[in-house]
Amino acid sequence: MYVQESTILMKVALVLAQVLTFYNLLIWIKIIMSWFSPFSNLNRSPVVQFLNKIVDPYLNLFRNAKALKTQTIDFTPLLAFALISIIQSIFNLYGTTGSITLNVVLALIISTLWSYLISPFFIILIALIGIRLFLCFKRGPNSINLIRAIERIIGGFLNWIQKVFFFSKIVSDRTLLIVSTIFSIFSYIVVKQFITYLISYLVNL
Repeated sequence: MYVQESTILMKVALVLAQVLTFYNLLIWIKIIMSWFSPFSNLNRSPVVQFLNKIVDPYLNLFRNAKALKTQTIDFTPLLAFALISIIQSIFNLYGTTGSITLNVVLALIISTLWSYLISPFFIILIALIGIRLFLCFKRGPNSINLIRAIERIIGGFLNWIQKVFFFSKIVSDRTLLIVSTIFSIFSYIVVKQFITYLISYLVNL
């Protein structure tokens, strides 16, 4: 009797995981359509209105995460994706193995947060600093606007680097950006190694 109930629960878990996969796809469709809505009448489409009704209530749960917002970029959907991925992974794990432990759940949470939030944050940060550094050496007609846009995003981080490494002394943009690049890459490597070790430790408990 217990085996039959366990088998049923495993099948239900796998079905729920598939439902979350489909819901994840709907969120992606909604986000991609929102990119084009300012240039078209997509918002009036019945399909878009339907997506808004089933996707927006979930996405709105994360709108108040101010730490994931800048003046130009909203990273809160990544948190929404991360939560779905965590729950989906738990369902998949239970659906395939029939058991789950706290340490494995913690490993899944940490792994998902790294994949959906921490790693993308580092990659975007390093890319923006790299572009800003490139513009120090080679500027074009539209460079000023691009520099301003980038500094609206990473200005706070650059100010922090200046305070920590140069004690708020005035240094050239190139020096500040080179140090910021080295620090960001080093931090990315250290954090990645630590998280890899932590996940391995939790799984093998």
